[in-house]
Amino acid sequence: MRSISRCTGSPVARFMLVVALVVPLAVSTFPGPQEAYGTTAPQFAPTTIWETGFEGTYPPAGMTIGANPAPSQSPVAAWWGRITLSKRSGSNGLWCAGNNLANWSAYPSKTSGRAALSLPQLADFYSSQLSMWYTMPSRGAADWPSFLVGWHGTADPGNWHTYANFSIAAGWVNRAFDLSKPSNDPSLSRQAGHIIFEFDDRVEGTGQSPATGRGPTIDDISVTGYRFGPVRSVQAVSNVPGRVDLSWVKPAASTATTSDDTRTIVYRVWRRPLGGSTWTQIPGSHTSALSLSDTTAVAGTTYTYLVQPWGTGADANFWGAHQALNVTAAGAGKVSVVALAGENRYDTAIAIARAAYPAGAGAVVIATGQNWPDALGASALARAVGGPLLLTRTAELPQAVLDYLTGEIRPSRVFVVGGEGAVSARVVEQLASALPTATRVRVAGIDRIKTAEAVAARAVAERVGGPTDVTAFVATAHNYPDALAASPLAAAHAWPLYLTPGTSIADETIVAMKAAGVTRVVITGGIGAVSPEVEAKLRLEFPSVLRRHGVNRYETAVSVAQWGVAEVGLSWERVAIATGVSFPDALAGGVLQGRDRGVLLLTDPLVLSDPTKDVLGANRMTTTAVRFLGGTGAISQSVREEVMRVLNEPL
Repeated sequence: MRSISRCTGSPVARFMLVVALVVPLAVSTFPGPQEAYGTTAPQFAPTTIWETGFEGTYPPAGMTIGANPAPSQSPVAAWWGRITLSKRSGSNGLWCAGNNLANWSAYPSKTSGRAALSLPQLADFYSSQLSMWYTMPSRGAADWPSFLVGWHGTADPGNWHTYANFSIAAGWVNRAFDLSKPSNDPSLSRQAGHIIFEFDDRVEGTGQSPATGRGPTIDDISVTGYRFGPVRSVQAVSNVPGRVDLSWVKPAASTATTSDDTRTIVYRVWRRPLGGSTWTQIPGSHTSALSLSDTTAVAGTTYTYLVQPWGTGADANFWGAHQALNVTAAGAGKVSVVALAGENRYDTAIAIARAAYPAGAGAVVIATGQNWPDALGASALARAVGGPLLLTRTAELPQAVLDYLTGEIRPSRVFVVGGEGAVSARVVEQLASALPTATRVRVAGIDRIKTAEAVAARAVAERVGGPTDVTAFVATAHNYPDALAASPLAAAHAWPLYLTPGTSIADETIVAMKAAGVTRVVITGGIGAVSPEVEAKLRLEFPSVLRRHGVNRYETAVSVAQWGVAEVGLSWERVAIATGVSFPDALAGGVLQGRDRGVLLLTDPLVLSDPTKDVLGANRMTTTAVRFLGGTGAISQSVREEVMRVLNEPL
């Protein structure tokens, strides 16, 4: 049996905010404070927690090196040991054959070595990453050659995370392992741990070739990390010329939870002009508050703001991962800027929910963030029940959403949109466990069209005042942009959305629309999306039918917005802009816009779409605020700057 009996891992991806720092240095113990407060720039590199190049004192402090204490077969002929004949840098490497073998190009059979590294200091680090270099020119023809790296928490030595997929490598190859990745079992986020480097090769059966491979050498090992996690849900508002108001949520205690870090933390905030190289620390920075106003911004200038947590007292020289946000300070014009974004679509939906319902809500709608058909009608339902729309993964509710539900909004009713193919039974179980007293309702049909009908029926039933004089939207079931354009209107009035295959509309859908009290139908999209035959059938069944469309999704969104302003009470005062090439940000943002009677426009992520640009310019004297839904991956900084230029352009 191999001494590490449980393999739960796979190649591990690098944590998004961690920057690996791999340098061949002499062995060192935990370095302690590295830089005092007063640095003129943010700290982007993680702290070096432990490193060795197998020079100087041997074995390195904190490491035990030698034979495997539980080898696969006894007696063991060779094990890990320092060697001068194979190294990446300096004078030594660590090779699994001991340091007394005359011919380092081959190792004997029954080779089994282990190098164990103890890292109690990881209990103080939010994130950590192991980087190592290895070479393994060949392996012996044994029945079980295995080279692996594994780790476990000090408090749970039987729970291993291992990586064993090391390939033959004639040269030196770098491997990095995220020790604190949430999906790891275990994660070493805020947990003391042990790292094991192990090689095991043996020959058991008669006639098998002897194990005479070259075997692995490792060198230049480092463990780096951030003491604190990144602040969460960074938001910025610029309502006053030359002033930017920033706010954020405390870092999570570890990568395994979104509960707040309870350590004493101060926040340092920097800015620099977009594209600039010099960071300026904002006056009033180094604060324990969760907000800061930059009153020294130059009106009309776009800045990158960066918020970074730092420790105090004994932790004063340690920093956390950072969050950055691009913001245009309001100019002498009058347009304020609100950036609503998170690290992913689920966090962005939470940021939008906070803006829409800052005091919480009695109900919430949950829809999948991974596919659009079942989720499209959810904005009307969210408005009808009086709560935000949150997104989930199909298989599992994101921890950030779970924590928002239990720690902030605490709804008494939860509506899950879509069948188990969209939102799994596991998600519903998580909701039941987290909100045991809340009423849970799944609203779904056998397909996307029937789900839209079910959601529409529920939205109308939940409307205050009942289903009289209902306007409904009809859009294609084959794509999402046309339906998204209607989401603020759907959310503003709890008007339902129905889907059609495009070339026909089922009699059952007509029956469902009439049962919901529909008296006016708005088709969103051109005849390529919803055919003239569908329109003709609707005109036979309902007293008022109209079509809003354009030559593309961006024109269609403009057309719907113009009708909403002209006919049903929307306004150009608060404009939201979302990407037109993905659905989640606009879907969640439609609820916020509907609540505020604002319009929603779409754009290409990299270039401000002409229809959107033109309508913004035409209505710039009315617009007082613009909301960007999603981060710069959804709407690039160049698009944001162009939006502000158009809105602040003189007449």
